[in-house]
Amino acid sequence: MAVFVGSGGHGNNPQFRSMFYPAFNEPAFVSSGWAMLGPLGQDASGIIAGMRIGANLAGMQQNLGLTQTFHIPRRLATRDSYTDMLPGHPTFPFRRSTGIPMGLASYQHLIAVNQVGKRFFNEMDLAKRYDSPIWPGGPRAGAPHHSLKHVQGDWRNCHPSWVKQMYNSYPAVDAALAMNEGSQPPHYYSGPLWAIFDRATVERDKWNINPPFTADNGYFFSADTIDELARKIYARHEFQRVPLKHLKETVRKWNTYVDEGSDPDFGRGKDAPMHKIDKPPFYAASICPVWHDSYGGLRINGKGQVIDTQGDVIPGLYSGGEASGGGNQHGLGRALVHGYIAGGAIVQERA
Repeated sequence: MAVFVGSGGHGNNPQFRSMFYPAFNEPAFVSSGWAMLGPLGQDASGIIAGMRIGANLAGMQQNLGLTQTFHIPRRLATRDSYTDMLPGHPTFPFRRSTGIPMGLASYQHLIAVNQVGKRFFNEMDLAKRYDSPIWPGGPRAGAPHHSLKHVQGDWRNCHPSWVKQMYNSYPAVDAALAMNEGSQPPHYYSGPLWAIFDRATVERDKWNINPPFTADNGYFFSADTIDELARKIYARHEFQRVPLKHLKETVRKWNTYVDEGSDPDFGRGKDAPMHKIDKPPFYAASICPVWHDSYGGLRINGKGQVIDTQGDVIPGLYSGGEASGGGNQHGLGRALVHGYIAGGAIVQERA
């Protein structure tokens, strides 16, 4: 008899993922495809089951170093910000809104605030991703040389001068998940994030904020005043634990910056036009970072057998896909390959 753990990763388990990135313990933020996977999807249950009988882990550090793991998708007003289902899709009743799709240029029309109503990052860089080198490399890809000139296994690849030339990091997620004055014991949650804008924004950039893109589901609000907007968010969003007591002052200060033509707090102004937020109704749409992939999980060998903390095989236990770790890959291809390898090993050893 053999057991194969193919239960998926840990991106939707705040406690598990926070062991490796403590700031992502906020339960308001979920894994990508949350509406399709359901509340138990990517919950680390298979990994935890393996750990309970002595299994080791591998590749957990890879969650922190790869492009896709966690980011802020360009979709507002829905908890599942990575996907875009419409009414008629089986998962739509769970998400209840498609979300407002955004281009990078659209971020010039809003300000982003944390759970107490304070800005935390330059909005124009908020949804930018890691710019990692791609084939064939070279300066346009952020690498100093053509990919063929990169010598695999050369220790000089780790030199800071090389690394700095290869990667351009936008730490938007780190800023978004930072503790703030609303972070309270025992968990110190960073809290939800909000895009704040007004009627002029909708008209100027031609946003569609009608259903099904938004809904009365706690992830989109409108009000005639900023104070009323803050009260609605506090009363009706499931993860808003503290009042947005600074929101009115933040909007006032932002409008002053627009008049002055510069943003001393986060450097807005040079990279895009700045627009006042002063024409009611005012709007708040949720900004939801996602944990996209799980690169770490149960340690396995070349046959898919799970390894314990002493380096020994746990008899009869196999794993693959995102429930396993150390492969530096994600997704369906990884699952198919691991399933094929482990399935063959199981048949051979149990014959």
